[in-house]
Amino acid sequence: MGKRVINKRKKIVIAAITLAAGRPWTDIPLTDISREAGVELKYVYKEFPQRIELVKELLFGGNETWVADNYPENENEPPHDRLVDTLMCYFDHLSHNRAAMQSILRSSVNDPSLSIGLLPTILQMMAWMLETSGISSGGIAGSLRVKGLSVVYFMTLRVWMGDESSDLGKTMAFLDKRLRAAEQLASLLPGIQVNS
Repeated sequence: MGKRVINKRKKIVIAAITLAAGRPWTDIPLTDISREAGVELKYVYKEFPQRIELVKELLFGGNETWVADNYPENENEPPHDRLVDTLMCYFDHLSHNRAAMQSILRSSVNDPSLSIGLLPTILQMMAWMLETSGISSGGIAGSLRVKGLSVVYFMTLRVWMGDESSDLGKTMAFLDKRLRAAEQLASLLPGIQVNS
């Protein structure tokens, strides 16, 4: 059987994950990633013309996987349960490369420009999570849901960072509790119910 060919983009992503698992993300120049990947620096620039584009790929790449894993098999579940499932699929996705993801996330916390740069992608991701859970992200009500879910996401992310369990039980329990609290708050506002 022939040797499997890995494209340059994938090599760059794998190299970045490998290096981030061993040292702070901010201490890794793109030249090191280029060398680790075995590709010329010009290809790193071609695939990721801005460093933040590589961070987005590392944190949120493969989102079609956790969306596909959650739909349509659970479409008959209540929206709350589907949203928990969808978010937990994402946190499970992060856990496959925990050390690297923790390194990148810690860097984003300490780098305001990186955090601000990631915000539009996070909001977009939250909107898709709502939609795949059967909850509208459209209109004023949907915009508030997206922002509310983003807050829950950031809070849960901090719990995930310290959750070393194989089933992420602590993360899931926290997420479930915070989502229910957010739903109760939303129920007090006209037109913002989670089931809308």
